Amino acid sequence: MRWLPIMADQGLLFLAQEDTEIVGFVGGVSAPIFANDGYKAGTEMFWYMDPAYRHRGAAKGLLEAVENAARAIGCTYWTMIALESMQPVRVGEMYEKAGYTPHERSFAKRL
Repeated sequence: MRWLPIMADQGLLFLAQEDTEIVGFVGGVSAPIFANDGYKAGTEMFWYMDPAYRHRGAAKGLLEAVENAARAIGCTYWTMIALESMQPVRVGEMYEKAGYTPHERSFAKRL
């Protein structure tokens, strides 16, 4: 939960609502690029849409909102994540349709 205030302070935290119900959310963080602090990059930390609302435009609205906010605070790069356990091929196709290109694949190990 300590990241939520940082996301909010950076303007990179958004909710999608249907009436009074929260049906989705996205949050990200930004920082200077490690090897060249003349550029700022940001990354999604989480993005979720209730399955019943995924094809109603709210997910696209969240993505556009966080991209626009990142651009407004000076990010020149933004990354989105596709978890292996969450339909990565389908999610990847959606990202590519939105203009993203795959750049790397990461691996995790529980320690």
